[in-house]
Amino acid sequence: MRSYLGKLPKDLKTAYDEIFDEIQHTDGSRPEIAKRAFQWVLSSAIPVQATAIVAAVCQDEEEDDVKPVDEDFNIEVVLEACRNLIIVNAEGECLFAHLSVREYFEDNHKLLVSEGKLLVPKLCLIILNCPELWEHLSKIPDECAAYPTRMLLLYARLHWYTNLQFYIVPWDKRVAWLVKKFIGSRAGLSTACTKWRHSADINIAVDVRPGRPTRAVRYSLQARVHPKFESAFVWPALLICWLGISEGFKVIYNRDNSDMKAWGHNERLGEPSLGNLPSLLFSAVHGTDLHSINFILQNKKTFRRRIVEMSLDFAAQDGDIPTLRLLLKTPAVTCKLSSNRYYSAISKAALRQHGFAVKLLFEHIAHLNLDLTNDDLLVLAASAPQPTRALMSD
Repeated sequence: MRSYLGKLPKDLKTAYDEIFDEIQHTDGSRPEIAKRAFQWVLSSAIPVQATAIVAAVCQDEEEDDVKPVDEDFNIEVVLEACRNLIIVNAEGECLFAHLSVREYFEDNHKLLVSEGKLLVPKLCLIILNCPELWEHLSKIPDECAAYPTRMLLLYARLHWYTNLQFYIVPWDKRVAWLVKKFIGSRAGLSTACTKWRHSADINIAVDVRPGRPTRAVRYSLQARVHPKFESAFVWPALLICWLGISEGFKVIYNRDNSDMKAWGHNERLGEPSLGNLPSLLFSAVHGTDLHSINFILQNKKTFRRRIVEMSLDFAAQDGDIPTLRLLLKTPAVTCKLSSNRYYSAISKAALRQHGFAVKLLFEHIAHLNLDLTNDDLLVLAASAPQPTRALMSD
C-alpha cells in the first residue's frame, strides 16, 4: 500500500475506491476476511489485539459454535487481504493505516459499518455462551494455535456489553436469543453469566462509549459491588440496569421496563434495603441507563435518602450531566450525604475536575437555599475549575 500511496491521485476517495475494488475482486475467501477485519476495527470498543482479530475473522455470527483457527492462518494473511489498510502498532493492536481510512468507510460504505455494529456483539456473546471453552483456553500456552481464540475471549469478557450498547435497537431475534441464553431467565443468571461475573480477568475495562462521560477505568461488578450487594446480583434486572442495556428487559421479561412493577418483591422498584438488594436506581445510574433512570424516578415518588445520594454521588464523580439532571428532579435531593465521613456530591465532582457538574449542583443548592458545609467550601476553593469558582464567588 505504501508504494501505491506514493502515486495517489488528487482525489483520495478515488484512491481508496480502487484499493477497495481490488480487495473485493480477490479470489477465494480474502474479500470476506478483509470485510470482517474492517468491521472489527471500525466497531470494537477499544483497539483489538491482532491475535484476537485472527480468531474473530474465522467466526460465523450465525452459528453457535466457536470455530478453531488453522495453524497456517495468522495476522499476515489478514493484513495482506486488507491491502495493508490495517496495520499493527507497537502494542500489537490493529488500527487503520490512517484516520482517512476510517472516514472513507464511514462516509462511503455505511452498510459495512452498520453490519459491523451487529457483528461484534454477536461474536462476543457466542464465545461467552461456551463456558466449557473458558477453562481450556485459560491453560493454553501463548504459542498454541488456540491462543488467538483465547485473546478473543478476553476481549468478549471485557467489552460485550459495551458493544451491545452500540447495537441497533430493537435487537433482532439472533442477538436477543444470544443475550437471553447468556444472561439467563427471571429465575436467575445463567451458569455462563455467573461465571463471567466471577472471572478474575474482568476487574477493569476501558469505557469509550460515544456521548458518555469519560472514565479512565471502568470497574466490573466484582470490583464495584459492595459485599452486602453480592448475593443480590443473581437477578437479571439488576445486572441489566448495572450494565446499561435496558433493551434486555424485553428479552428476559418479555416486556420493557415500563412493566417493572410486575417483577415481584425480589426485584421491586426503587430502594430495597442495603442488606438485601441494591437499588435498581443505583444500578441504572452505574450503567448510565437514562431510559430506566427516568422511568424509576417517574414511578417511585419516594426514595430513601441514602439511595438517592449514593446515586447522585456516583453520577457526580463521573461528571454524568444527563443523569445528574434526572436525579436532581427527585424531591428533597440535598446533594449531601448523611455522614460527614464522606465528601458530598459537589465535592466529589470538584475533586474530579468536572466543572459542569459542579456548576449544576451548585445552582441546585442555591435554588433550594441550602448552605455548603465548611468541608465543601474548602474542597471547592482548592479543586473546582477556575470558571466554576468565579461563578460561585458571584
